[in-house]
Amino acid sequence: MARIVPIVLAVAVWIFAIIDCARTDRSLMPGRLSKGAWMALVIVLPVIGSFIWLWLSWNTKHPDGWGDLGGGPRRQPPRGPVAPDDDPDFLARLDAENRFREWERKQREGEEDGGEVSS
Repeated sequence: MARIVPIVLAVAVWIFAIIDCARTDRSLMPGRLSKGAWMALVIVLPVIGSFIWLWLSWNTKHPDGWGDLGGGPRRQPPRGPVAPDDDPDFLARLDAENRFREWERKQREGEEDGGEVSS
């Protein structure tokens, strides 16, 4: 039984590495190797190729460390406006719209009075 456990574990890691390599996007392939080269490496060198793939692809897919697994540094969420009234661009656009509406209102009042409104 003790001899079978490492073999089953190695086969499981090998199958996982093959599936992970096949499902990984071409833009995320580590080490400037093509997907076909990685597949060949993982298949021809089952244990070593699998562990090399898993190590290098993990570093490529998770450059900030362990991410949500509990270790390594974590990225902070982007610090930006939370609500529309915290966004300076939104407030500037709103202010411009309000000034334009006020100007239009004054123009209409001027036309109703029959006189001209000076700016």
